[in-house]
Amino acid sequence: MAATPQVLVGLCPCRAPADSVTLAAMAWNQALSDARRLDPLGTRLPAGLRPGEAEERLATEGFRLICGADEAGRGPLAGSVVAAAVVLAEGFELSGLRDSKKLTAQAREALLPRIYKAALAFSICESSPSHIDQMGILHASMDAMRRAALDVWQQLREKGLSLPDVLVVDGSLGVPGFALAPQRLVVKGDDRCWAIAAASVLAKTTRDAQMLRADKEFPGYGFADHKGYGTAAHLLALRERGPCPLHRQSFSPVAQARPPIQSSLW
Repeated sequence: MAATPQVLVGLCPCRAPADSVTLAAMAWNQALSDARRLDPLGTRLPAGLRPGEAEERLATEGFRLICGADEAGRGPLAGSVVAAAVVLAEGFELSGLRDSKKLTAQAREALLPRIYKAALAFSICESSPSHIDQMGILHASMDAMRRAALDVWQQLREKGLSLPDVLVVDGSLGVPGFALAPQRLVVKGDDRCWAIAAASVLAKTTRDAQMLRADKEFPGYGFADHKGYGTAAHLLALRERGPCPLHRQSFSPVAQARPPIQSSLW
């Protein structure tokens, strides 16, 4: 994996105090409710766009400098959910850049140095399994995306560079609590918007690297193979070994697994 330029990126984990969980959950529920009330006709780009066409559509609205945001890891039973936000140079296109889930690991790794080089700024943030359990996976993933976007804006301010005109988000739900720029939503945006596709690759490669390290720290679950998703092998390991500290205790298959064996497994 290519070295990450430290000046541009820092992994920013969630640090939500346990005693603030109830109030935070209430605030996020309200923010998500507000996000769902956004006028789809005013915020969502049309379906069926070809790769890169999202940028062209946004340019017609006067949005030239775009920040794309995406996440990886909502579905797994273990590990953090990771979000990335990326601002690419205007007019940037990269052959082979698309939804990270459709690329091989080798293809994603090959794209990293090219994304780093083309990025004016980017940030990668995560929400830990404990944060996911406290706040719910949707809240936690949106919170990571919000923090990544805020960090990108801060980086650009510190560099004296122009700020993005718009935050473009993969999916059909805007990022609650982000008000520094208008938001536009692109369903399957990681296949249709260069900036979202770049964010998808950064989030996916970061999370995969985390799960490779987790496989060494907590052997026996197969994290290196399934990256925490609920495969048959993973579910079997859960039944036999019980959950480890990286498992999301609020997810049903984990909650139904027996308590972890009290031994020297970790």
